[in-house]
Amino acid sequence: MNLWPLNPLESQFNIRQARFPEDTEAVRQVFRDYQADINVDLCFQAFEEELAGLPGKYVCIFLADGGCVGLRPYGGTTVELKRLFVYRQARGKGLGLLLMQTAIARAVELGYTRMHLDTLKTKMPSAVRMYAALGFEEVPAGGGRTMPDLVDMELDLVLFMAKQRGTEETGSA
Repeated sequence: MNLWPLNPLESQFNIRQARFPEDTEAVRQVFRDYQADINVDLCFQAFEEELAGLPGKYVCIFLADGGCVGLRPYGGTTVELKRLFVYRQARGKGLGLLLMQTAIARAVELGYTRMHLDTLKTKMPSAVRMYAALGFEEVPAGGGRTMPDLVDMELDLVLFMAKQRGTEETGSA
């Protein structure tokens, strides 16, 4: 199954990098909608402080007609994928995958070699399946967190891009 690349120009979704301070309120609203959708108190991630200080630690945030995704440094050459969110009415149309591809491409452009994320396994099963299909693998939880539903995953971006180039060159899936 070839998951790369969907052509953003053929997409029905307008994806763009958020600009600050112009997009601060729009990003806050999408992030709040994300929290409401998952119905989890994100105080353990200092969520209110994150919203108040946008863009804060984010190296980029992408907004789309129907969702968002952000990237922030995780340590060394690892970037963290944060707040991947697709509104219910936009789900099942490829936006989540398109946002992931956009985030991965940007992370590679910025020189990152690994991508880390954490997700709620039972609340976001389709996201977990998409991450696994892209090549993310479960890793031990960082920071001593012990939430029962929380799973940490990482993707080797160098290996991922090499596989994608090989798929493109051979035309195989």
